[in-house]
Amino acid sequence: MKNKNYYIIPIFVPHLGCQYQCIFCNQQKITGKERGKYPSTDEIEEKIHSYLSIMPAGKKTVELAYYGGSFTALPLSLQSELLLPAYKAVKRGIINKIRLSTRPDCLNDMIIKNLLKFQVTTVELGVQSFSDQVLNLARRGHSSQDVYKAVELLRKNHFQIGIQLMVGLPGETDQDLEQSIKQTIKLKPDFVRIYPVLVIDGTELAELFKQGLYNPLTLEQAVNKVKKMVLAFKKANIPVIRVGLQVTEELSEGSAVLAGPFHPAFRHLVESELYKDKLVFYLKNREEKNWIIQVHPRDISNVRGIYNSNLKYVEEKLKKKIVQVRKNEGIPRGELVLTAYLDAKDDH
Repeated sequence: MKNKNYYIIPIFVPHLGCQYQCIFCNQQKITGKERGKYPSTDEIEEKIHSYLSIMPAGKKTVELAYYGGSFTALPLSLQSELLLPAYKAVKRGIINKIRLSTRPDCLNDMIIKNLLKFQVTTVELGVQSFSDQVLNLARRGHSSQDVYKAVELLRKNHFQIGIQLMVGLPGETDQDLEQSIKQTIKLKPDFVRIYPVLVIDGTELAELFKQGLYNPLTLEQAVNKVKKMVLAFKKANIPVIRVGLQVTEELSEGSAVLAGPFHPAFRHLVESELYKDKLVFYLKNREEKNWIIQVHPRDISNVRGIYNSNLKYVEEKLKKKIVQVRKNEGIPRGELVLTAYLDAKDDH
């Protein structure tokens, strides 16, 4: 729900509005919410007050986010009904922002005007890929040109823009992924989400998998591909706000996921690999054997790796030893400072 002083109130509208059934999609399994049931005005207001009641006092930013469906494909009257409680909360000053997600081909001037009326601040676009062939194989029902048009329309009206990408869709090549990275950077969204493709029960992709017609990425392949994406977006100053699906009860139990690179701490795997690459880069040609690492407190587990795998890798492959990992709030997230430790015998 929170990130320091930033809080999100989630409202799920699973699969509402979407006229397509993409081969990878089963929103009920992914979100844990039944298809076709949307929250009433009273339920949304109750959830707003429930979340606000457990937030600490003091200065903070609160955003209400509509998740799970192509929001702007809903009838305009239903969009307005769902947005009204959030709009009232913004007018009262108890929340600050409103976010929703939709398809690139479900925006026009009339819809934009309505979103502005209800003071929506952020629109996330389910882009998935910039390859028209990949989009066609995924039964997306839109083209990459729809993405460019949607971004132009949103930017012209001063919305914050998010782009959601998937990795490992049927037919996707390394060149397709590279194209998606480059085009996303070219469009300069305010943030990105990255989702490795999972084979979810009840989807067309599940049937293809059962017939041997689709092979999902392994966990290692997915981590390596997503690592490349995260690094490219970081260099372009585009925040990656989520990597991997939010873990729901069905996903964590494993009943919904038939195959694919699912891991409850997928982002941790990616961040750990990025840190391992940094350690190798900085240490491989150094003569000193013993080192101290300083990182931001929230990166301690990332630099160590799962079960200290990064520290073990440095010791086994590079013949170096990390004698200490220290917290330093002055170091930016994702970065590190390495210092040679010249008296390792005094370390206990």
